[in-house]
Amino acid sequence: MSDRDDNLPPNFLIPPGTQVVLRYDRRVPGTDVVKPAGTVGEIVEAPDDNDRPYLVRFLDGVSFRLKFGELLARREDHTVEAAATPGPDVSAFVVYRVVVGSRAFGLATESSDEDRRGVYLPPADWHWSLSKPPEQVEFFADGVEEVDWEIEKFIRLALQANPNILETLWSPVVLLADETGDELRRMRTAFLSRHLYKTYSGYVPSSVDGRRWAWADAEK
Repeated sequence: MSDRDDNLPPNFLIPPGTQVVLRYDRRVPGTDVVKPAGTVGEIVEAPDDNDRPYLVRFLDGVSFRLKFGELLARREDHTVEAAATPGPDVSAFVVYRVVVGSRAFGLATESSDEDRRGVYLPPADWHWSLSKPPEQVEFFADGVEEVDWEIEKFIRLALQANPNILETLWSPVVLLADETGDELRRMRTAFLSRHLYKTYSGYVPSSVDGRRWAWADAEK
């Protein structure tokens, strides 16, 4: 599997026709109108994967594109539920959890989310089944976005000097670390190799290009 495949979010899609709620204030592209967090809309068009945005139509007829992490599914009883990748609940098996991004390094604003990254160690019986444990699980709740990696995948990416993984290992804000989590953090320098040149030299341009693409697409 390529580095790019390893970094793709799981292929969980919100189907067209689903009512969703904005998690944040969003400006309508090309206008000064701002739709506040909590505004209800409907998925009109779903992408092939969550690397691309959804087309959402709002009650006033305005439509524009939004990313998966900017949306919450709206249940029939009109309460909002967190969006998450399907599969087993891995929270009980998390051995290491940190805060990354702006809130970890003192750059957050009032509108900034809390971005969390974690590692989970699945129980043995999960490996004895016909399917392997999920390699990556994402969870989106109000103001919190969390990605948890299965420990085998986490170490594999760390050996490739994946920038997201290294940030997780060096985060100054540790929320949880059991004995296994402490061991991962103690051995973090073992993952620094010549791969750093390759991963970081491509990481910054790809991040900038991705934001440029997302902005251009939103303006369509």
